[in-house]
Amino acid sequence: MPQVDDDLQPRVRMPADMLRCILTGIEIVLVATIGLVGVQVSAAGATNRLPGPALGIFGFLAHFAVFVLPLALAAALATRRQWRRIAEAALTAVVVMIFVALANVALRQAPFSLLYDGLAAAPRAGVRPALFDGYLAGLVAYITVIGLAGRPQWRAAFWLAIGFYALTSLADAQTTVLALLITLLIGSCIGSGLRFAVGTVSERPSALKIAAALSATDSPNARIRRIWDTGWENRRYLAVT
Repeated sequence: MPQVDDDLQPRVRMPADMLRCILTGIEIVLVATIGLVGVQVSAAGATNRLPGPALGIFGFLAHFAVFVLPLALAAALATRRQWRRIAEAALTAVVVMIFVALANVALRQAPFSLLYDGLAAAPRAGVRPALFDGYLAGLVAYITVIGLAGRPQWRAAFWLAIGFYALTSLADAQTTVLALLITLLIGSCIGSGLRFAVGTVSERPSALKIAAALSATDSPNARIRRIWDTGWENRRYLAVT
């Protein structure tokens, strides 16, 4: 057993999460500005051209998938005992849904009527439905916190389900492309921000695992210690055989 001197933090903050949060925040402002200047983008006409039975089937499958997939992913993580990651993702989703609910209430108020009218498609007289889908935003935040990098099958399944879910949502004359985009961006922005704020569980190998891997292909390590490095994401070790 080599002597080990390590300083491996249990949780790490990834700069990519902070950058994603900032960029999606800027994108939310840009999309809202497009709505303010009166550019309404509605896909109801295009989606209504799809056969009714096909749209109904797609809608059922999409709604079923977006509710089942998060549970399936949580079950897969539970088998690896990643309970904290599941809890953090679920809590973030709840926070996002509450935020979206408050945003929907705020946008119905008189001071925000111009923005509401710019994001809604031809609102009916006396009817001001919610613009943003709280569950969809929460789902995006959920998968953002968990992280689908390295899970290509899960990533493809989630985005395919979200795509069909969005398609059926756009068939509603009160849902516009701009409102849908902001919904997705809200989930990504808050999910990335909270993921950076609290950090993620480190999956980096410890010094002991590094020494074991090196010993398997080289002379056995007698000692390994971490040395200072200026890089944010870099770790450097000095190993003695």
